[in-house]
Amino acid sequence: MKMELGINKEIAAQRPSTSFILHPSSLVFLFASFAFATVSFAADPLGSIEASIEGKTGADHVWAVELQLGKHIEGKVTSRRHIRAADLPLGTWCLVLRTGNHIIEGLRYPDEVYTGSDLTGDDLKAFKDEVLAQETFFDTKEIWSIQGGSKKAIAFVYNARVKSWWDNPTGLEIFDTMVRRYDIQIMRKSGVAWLQDKMFFLWREMPKRDEAKPMTHQFDEQLCCISLTKEKPEAKVKLKF
Repeated sequence: MKMELGINKEIAAQRPSTSFILHPSSLVFLFASFAFATVSFAADPLGSIEASIEGKTGADHVWAVELQLGKHIEGKVTSRRHIRAADLPLGTWCLVLRTGNHIIEGLRYPDEVYTGSDLTGDDLKAFKDEVLAQETFFDTKEIWSIQGGSKKAIAFVYNARVKSWWDNPTGLEIFDTMVRRYDIQIMRKSGVAWLQDKMFFLWREMPKRDEAKPMTHQFDEQLCCISLTKEKPEAKVKLKF
């Protein structure tokens, strides 16, 4: 069966003899344009991080965090000794591990995006005050780490609602369950004031109040600044705790 590209036979029969036939060079141009558009709109390449863990401490959960992009992706843990975070946009990633009631994190801004001078004195106090003023539902807050400078900085924040709280939509007051959330707040300086640029939480949990253990935290440089590039989109790391 012969198919004529772009021709309706009934309409063509009613017209004078002015057939519309694509020149071969036009077809080449169309196909070239389509190929270019396909490449242009193709998804950016993705990378991955794999790590093996040695020592006494394993991991229960892992998150990969890209502070400059403001992205976080939960990875997979196998046998508490092998972790993998996949489908990561290219960038500089940090890892956050949870093992029992202990958090090990490597949240650090890469040097190339460090902004402003050191965050100290009254400026540091104003930054902390603004961070702790966010998310008023929580009655217990602790800033675990601060990264950045006097123009832009991030805080890793532990939040907890220890007092009773009202459930929505049931309207019931909850006495026996607390709410915990682990936030990353990205703040920027506007004039003399700190403003929240972006906030996301890695995870939230609701343990029974009489069973919940206090959470502890530490920074470990092994989990910091893992670079994924077009030339090297996959990273393999050996960790020891």
